[in-house]
Amino acid sequence: MAQQQIRQPLPSRMCGPMFALSGFAVALSAGIIAGAAARPLLVRGIVVLIACYVIGRLAGLVLDHIVARVLAREHAVASVAPVVRGAEGQTSENLERDS
Repeated sequence: MAQQQIRQPLPSRMCGPMFALSGFAVALSAGIIAGAAARPLLVRGIVVLIACYVIGRLAGLVLDHIVARVLAREHAVASVAPVVRGAEGQTSENLERDS
């Protein structure tokens, strides 16, 4: 039986929905506190939800780009191991090969 991998959403992909719901909650709370009517309150809340989703999604794309660059740089640094000379003049590459 093949095991299914459970794919977790990337944190950067969750920026848009989380930011959108936060903006919607703030818009509704501010409207309720101000005593606004229900219809304009919901319309403003939905407009804020859409705008915040777009802003959050763009922020998530920027985070994806930054993480990809950092990981690529770390991978490049890790793949270039320095050659160290031992006491007998052998390099670390020769020592690994002889082991």
